[in-house]
Amino acid sequence: MPSCNLCGRTQNAKSKENKITFHRYPKCPDIYEKWIEFSRRYDEHRSIIVNEKSVVCSAHFAADSFNVYIKNTMLKSTAIPSLIIQRVRFAKLDYPEKTTNLHSEEKQKVDDMEDIGCIANQGVFNFFFLCLIVYHNVNIYFFTRPIENFSVLSNDTDLKSKKIKMLNQTIRRQRKIIVSLKCIISSLKDNNLINEDTSTLLLDNFGENKHLISRLAKKNARITPTKKYCPELRRFAISLHFRSVSAYNFVRKEFNTILPHPRTLGKWYSNINCESGFTTEALNTLALKCRNTLKPVYCALVMDEMAVRQHVEWDGTNYHGYVNVGESICNETMEKAKEALVFLVVALNEAWKIPVDVLTKTGVTIVSLTFDGCPTNINMVKILGCGLYADNFNISFKVDGVANTISIIPDPAHMVKLIRNAFGEKRQFIDMDEGVIDFEYINKLLILQEEEGCHLANKLKKQHVFYSRQKMKVKLATQLLSRSVSEALTFCRDKLELPAFKDSGPTIKFIKYFNDAFDNLNSSKALPDVSTIRKWYSKLDGLPGMTKESFQAISLKVKGMKVNGKQLYGCLVMDEMSIKQHVHWTGTRHQGYIDFGLGGKTEEMDNLPYAKDAFVIMVVGMNTSWKVPIAYYLINGISAEEKANIILNCLQELDTTGIIIKTLTFDGAANNLSMASELGANLQYSELKPYFLHPNTNDKIHIILDPCHMVKLLRNCLGDWKILYTTNGETIKWSYFKNLVNLQNESGLHSATKLRNRHIYYFREKMKVRLSVQTFSTIVANAILFCMNDLKLDNFQGADATIEFCLRINNIFDILNTRNFLSKGTYNKSINKRIKTEIFHYIEESIDYLAGGFNAMKNQQNVVSCQY
Repeated sequence: MPSCNLCGRTQNAKSKENKITFHRYPKCPDIYEKWIEFSRRYDEHRSIIVNEKSVVCSAHFAADSFNVYIKNTMLKSTAIPSLIIQRVRFAKLDYPEKTTNLHSEEKQKVDDMEDIGCIANQGVFNFFFLCLIVYHNVNIYFFTRPIENFSVLSNDTDLKSKKIKMLNQTIRRQRKIIVSLKCIISSLKDNNLINEDTSTLLLDNFGENKHLISRLAKKNARITPTKKYCPELRRFAISLHFRSVSAYNFVRKEFNTILPHPRTLGKWYSNINCESGFTTEALNTLALKCRNTLKPVYCALVMDEMAVRQHVEWDGTNYHGYVNVGESICNETMEKAKEALVFLVVALNEAWKIPVDVLTKTGVTIVSLTFDGCPTNINMVKILGCGLYADNFNISFKVDGVANTISIIPDPAHMVKLIRNAFGEKRQFIDMDEGVIDFEYINKLLILQEEEGCHLANKLKKQHVFYSRQKMKVKLATQLLSRSVSEALTFCRDKLELPAFKDSGPTIKFIKYFNDAFDNLNSSKALPDVSTIRKWYSKLDGLPGMTKESFQAISLKVKGMKVNGKQLYGCLVMDEMSIKQHVHWTGTRHQGYIDFGLGGKTEEMDNLPYAKDAFVIMVVGMNTSWKVPIAYYLINGISAEEKANIILNCLQELDTTGIIIKTLTFDGAANNLSMASELGANLQYSELKPYFLHPNTNDKIHIILDPCHMVKLLRNCLGDWKILYTTNGETIKWSYFKNLVNLQNESGLHSATKLRNRHIYYFREKMKVRLSVQTFSTIVANAILFCMNDLKLDNFQGADATIEFCLRINNIFDILNTRNFLSKGTYNKSINKRIKTEIFHYIEESIDYLAGGFNAMKNQQNVVSCQY
């Protein structure tokens, strides 16, 4: 939200209620200077910084400075602020605002001087009286001026204002937090979140447990509590969460999240005995859950076999890795285990799941058994008393000691793969109406889409048809047997009336049935919560410097590619990003000062200036699709030599991972060009050396200037200088772009371009690449050519050099910035063997075109020179 540059008033609901508006500094030079003069005189002891986003509130203007309309009020273009407001922020009730008119004070001084001039003619006595008046006025002037320590008092006032704000904020937060524990429990009880027994347990715990109150007091006092929870608090949290998840979330929210997060409780549950066989802790937990739940617990039993690596290891007491069915019999005579048979209980009327083995004594009601469709499992359900054939269809069985019957549910994700495999291998099915369900129609649809280069709103690709090496991927099976594929077949049969799809009706019906059946049986998985993702990130070392986890990830990527006989290549990308100047305490150190990743004590960092930018370095894969940041540094200005040393250190560290770095990419800032010279490169065209040597391997690392940033620099140069002269004396004028925008605005018709006023007056949007690229585009060049040749408009005559310049920049940018293999344009498709010669020839022509540079004035030094 904007704030007044003079009095600090913020645009909020209260300012809107008082009808206070905010106005930026004018563009007219004369009025702008008067605004600046008023800003200086507003507070001589405080430096007021004015930039393009600075605003002044309407409280500083006289009433006659506005044009009042029915719906709104506009500030006059010639209005000048004249009212000085003395206000103490966050304490306006105790110290009301005081407004002083600067112009009226000046007028009063002029009137006083006129009175003095009249008195001066009244003789010697009046002369002494005149001296007294002058002396009095001088004293008034000096005594009304700020005293020497005014700046100190002003700083004290600002500090006290901030303290008042912080205290008010603390009071507001305390009012929200300070609430009786018994009131919370009664609220839980009233909302039917807990029962009578649970409320009694809560009261007993709160009466005896002081650790909860102490953690709350520490957190309210902004003291970070210890990460380790005491046994009493752990027991209370687990008990409350086990009895009622809703009650736990409610108490945790009301008590400022002093209780552990539910995921932390999940980690505590994970500390159990993981020996093969029955999991005693899981069974005890389920029994406790049933005893403390008013409603019955209904669950589904899920079983699956998972492949494990054949490996035997010694844990200090036993060998692990042999076949083990939970009987504690494990010796070298037994075979190594290849798979793990796992049983999992998933709650149907609650949100939890837990791996178990025996359930008869826990009180949990099992209603279904889920498994995949392998032959062993089919034979298993036959032994249990089920039948999956049409003549003997029985999908439930009974177990001794269990009252209810248990239904079997084959896993939909696995079954759809089996259906796809059978359909793809048998090629043809016969339905009940003697119709032929043919896999060939899917082949024909794939061929048609590949030949036309257009997919009929489906995801069918070659990997869906030739799936033999990807049989385990459920995604391929569901995308093949999907509604989009059936609709594409229907479109080819009915709309296009293609003879090849004439008898595809049974196949369409078959695909639709299995798509709907899978959708009904399969529920989608929710994405993890934002807090969970933050926890994943929090495990990384986020301190300035090189990130060890990133280098470890690159090492794993290199090893994975070497297994497949490939080498990983990457390019190094660097950039500086502006950050807010702010220091905060992380719990262990202060963060926000200049930091080059060297560590250091907090006391040493207090003497450093605030960081204004973050210098970030990232590695992007060249033969794989990935990118990862490897280092960042907090800086407040950095020299080219320091940048070069950081790049060399990163290259040496990356060399240990096995990745081969081929290029270094950065923008066209002067500091970066000097860094390239420090590394041993030379980007001047006359002595071009667009590479430097790797510090370890002496391999060439080529430098690539970021095309997106370079096109912005070209646009800014032409927009600032207005006219550029080529070496042949031809003129490249910015006025042609401006005339095109004016013509479009006047006629209300855009000549197939995206050029608007913001493209011409780009000063507040200099960082947007889109505006630069749309300015130097083929359609803009064609529009100017149309106005010059076809419309023969006078203000577009002589634009040949501008048109050529625009086309050249557009084509060069397309060559350097595109990755699209399917583009139909000549220059905006990736370079391949067919167009390599043509592209290289155009690049050589463009180098010759840019080699001479461009001048802002005839026969003057180049302002745009050719660099690599």
